[in-house]
This record gives sequence, C-alpha cells and structure tokens, in this order.
Amino acid sequence: CEKETMQKLGYDPNILLANEIVKEISIPVIKVFSKTRQTNLCETKPLSEKEEMVKSAFTLDMDNEMTVEKHVLLLDDTMNSGTTIKELSRMLEGAGAKKASALVLTQTRQSV
Repeated sequence: CEKETMQKLGYDPNILLANEIVKEISIPVIKVFSKTRQTNLCETKPLSEKEEMVKSAFTLDMDNEMTVEKHVLLLDDTMNSGTTIKELSRMLEGAGAKKASALVLTQTRQSV
C-alpha cells in the first residue's frame, strides 16, 4: 500500500513531513529503519494477523547510535492499525532508546 502511494505521489510523505517539522523544532532527522519486505497492512485483516505480518519486516540501522538514551519521535503520514508504530517503538526501546513517541498526520477509521 505504501509503495503504491509513493509511486503515485512521486515522493515519500514521511520525508516531506519530517523536513517541515525540523524547520520548526530544530531536531535532527535520521532514518533508522529499513524495510525488509512488504507488509500490506492497509488490507482488512484481523489485528493479530497484522501484528504477525509486521514482525521482522524492518531492520534497525544503528551505525551511529544516535537513538541510544534518547527520546525518539517516529513520524508517519497514515496510521491504520498502529501495529507498525508499536513494532518500531518496541525495536527502538529494545536497542536502548529511552522512549519512543509517534506523530501521525492522519488516522484511518479502523485504527486501534
């Protein structure tokens, strides 16, 4: 779903959102996750199935350890079920981040 959105728009909405936010609050933007496979979480599926789909779908790129002992702000343009944000937060905190919070631009009706 996210791949099709980026192809239609011609840009990544999350990068655009991050660049605008940092102009206002002067914090560094770093990309710390890489997606290892498509998850298709926008499809209507039970929450438990979405949670399984997102596991191992991302890797944490921690070369410079900029998130250790930091409060990390995750940015997302659309939240469907919240499973991706929950998983990324768990990964960050497991790697030493003090706290992970999320800023979401839009939330779909079926969101938890």
